[in-house]
Amino acid sequence: MVTDMRPLSTVEDAGFKAMISTFHPNYELPSRTFFTKQMEKKYEGVKAKMKQALQEAESIILTTDIWTSIATEAYMGVTCHHLGKNWKMVSHCLTTMPLEERHTAANIAQWIEEVITKFDITAEKIKAVVHDNGANVVAASKILQERFRKLLRFLPADEVFKVQNAVRAMALAAKQQVRQPTASNHRTSSTEAPAAYAKEATPFFDSDTTTSDGDQDEEKQLNAVEQEVLMYFGEHPLSKKENPLTWWEKNAVRYPTLAELARSLLCIPATSTPSERLFSAALLQKRGQA
Repeated sequence: MVTDMRPLSTVEDAGFKAMISTFHPNYELPSRTFFTKQMEKKYEGVKAKMKQALQEAESIILTTDIWTSIATEAYMGVTCHHLGKNWKMVSHCLTTMPLEERHTAANIAQWIEEVITKFDITAEKIKAVVHDNGANVVAASKILQERFRKLLRFLPADEVFKVQNAVRAMALAAKQQVRQPTASNHRTSSTEAPAAYAKEATPFFDSDTTTSDGDQDEEKQLNAVEQEVLMYFGEHPLSKKENPLTWWEKNAVRYPTLAELARSLLCIPATSTPSERLFSAALLQKRGQA
């Protein structure tokens, strides 16, 4: 029933009972209630394993999409994606939920928040929400961006030349998040968005003034990050046939700070296709049952 997405009522159908009786006349077919409890038990077991896996993930990306059938039955799908320790993409279906209320931006944002709460996903782990261009979903993502405050923003096309500086600032942010917080009050909190570190990073990269003893350690780390970024941009570009995840698996030791940054960026799907596939699989299966 799970593999073929058959309804639980199948075990009560006369034809199914006759088939089982033919195969095994003495077998007593369990009731629908039995299979319901077994399926709920299996679901809770899988859910617990997923929650554990998501707790171990450093960065999580969501994709979402809403689909309405010809019978005007609406569903919302949510998938999540992250990179495992071996730099392999890991994907999970979090929900395919029926929608009975209006598909307003506020409702969509609330439904997505309910899903991440259900799986104990902390807001700071969510780096992006990938979706289509539906006006209500776009508005919902803006609501989530205000609430999460850590959803990544990408540079517009006319600012592509600033990529290297942006990577340098984000690498610094990643480096500072790993470090233990000190008693100093002037440093930026690690809960702020990476862009906030750019203001703090710029003086260290551009300044020629002599630093105090208390700042020497931090200046060394900033210089190390800058060298790491410059070395990375000196690498030969990968061909279209090469897998960037495979490259990072081999070179993560050479670029430790950028590797952490890459983990949070390279798990972002280019489109919302993963969530759309949820409806495609269900629709094809439904047609096959017709």
